[in-house]
Amino acid sequence: MAFTRQEVRNILGEARTDDIENKLIGLYLGAVDPLKDEIEGLKTERDKLKVQADKVDGLEKELNGYKNGEDFKAKYDKEHKDFEAYKAQIAKDAETGKVRAAYRELLKSENISEKRLDAIIKVTDMTGMKLDKDGNLENIDKLKEAINKDWGEFKATVRQRNAHVDTPPDHDNGGKGTSRARELADKYYAQKYGVQKDAEKE
Repeated sequence: MAFTRQEVRNILGEARTDDIENKLIGLYLGAVDPLKDEIEGLKTERDKLKVQADKVDGLEKELNGYKNGEDFKAKYDKEHKDFEAYKAQIAKDAETGKVRAAYRELLKSENISEKRLDAIIKVTDMTGMKLDKDGNLENIDKLKEAINKDWGEFKATVRQRNAHVDTPPDHDNGGKGTSRARELADKYYAQKYGVQKDAEKE
């Protein structure tokens, strides 16, 4: 039965007064509220203990696995294997980078156009290429032969152009005519000295 003001009034009957009713309710709440708080606190502690118990169960299972040695060994073997695979991949990537750089230089030495180098390297299978102890590509003669066979059309060509002369000097042509240079020299001489150079000689 719930403790309510109506129940208090029913119990007190005609002897009820507001003062008595309030005191009884106060006494009830003063006794019950601390109990409620204590119950909530106990529930919280219970939940915490349950979490800790679950952790203990997990640790106990893990410990049993370590005691048996199987779980620990399996974890160690997997991590060790993954680490070794990672190191091998790093070493492979470094070696591939060196091979690619050496092959690029070889393409340049064979006069392949630099504009084509990146495209050629992308489509070239370098899995069989290796470097010797000096860092040079092995079987370089065969590689050069393959480069000239497969990529010879991309060789860079150097075009030489003659200098453009608007008014090239005329040559004397073996005495058959006056050269342009001779005419200019005579004109300069006449302007400076007032006479033709040839006439002065005569």
